[in-house]
Amino acid sequence: MPKGKLYFKSALTSGWVDAWERYGLGLEDGSLSNLIAPAPLKKPVSNSNALKHGIACLEDSIGKKDSKSVSLEIHLCAKSDREFIDKFSLLCSEVLGQGYFMLKTSYFPDTVYHMIYQDCQPFQQWNQRMAKFTLSLIEPHPEIHTEI
Repeated sequence: MPKGKLYFKSALTSGWVDAWERYGLGLEDGSLSNLIAPAPLKKPVSNSNALKHGIACLEDSIGKKDSKSVSLEIHLCAKSDREFIDKFSLLCSEVLGQGYFMLKTSYFPDTVYHMIYQDCQPFQQWNQRMAKFTLSLIEPHPEIHTEI
C-alpha cells in the first residue's frame, strides 16, 4: 500500500501519523471491506406473550448498533532486519500497546474509526523484512465516526 492510505492516532502519537511512513504498514486486500462493513444491530428489547401473536418490542430499542469485531489483515515492510524490528516495536508501543486508538483511510478521509486492540495473530510469510499478520480489533461505538 502506498504512503498516505492508512493513518493512526493514539495517546502517544503527535496527531495523525501515516502508517506506511512510520510503521511500514499497508492493508491487505479485503481488509478495507472488513473495516467499512456495517455494524450488527442489537436485538431489540422484546416480550413474547403466549396470549398474543408475535412479540412486543420497545420502539426505542429497535435499530441500535452493537459493537463490531474487525479483523485487519496488514503487512509490515522494512529495508532491513533491524528496521523491521524497530518499526514493529514502535507500532506495538505507540498504537497497539495503548489499547485504544483511532484510524482512518484515504478512501474515506472524513470517517474516523475508534478501535480497541484485542489480539495480533502470529506472523504469516515472515522473512525478517516483511510480514503479514492479522489484528483483531473492536469498534465499540460504530455510530461514532468523527474524531473526539
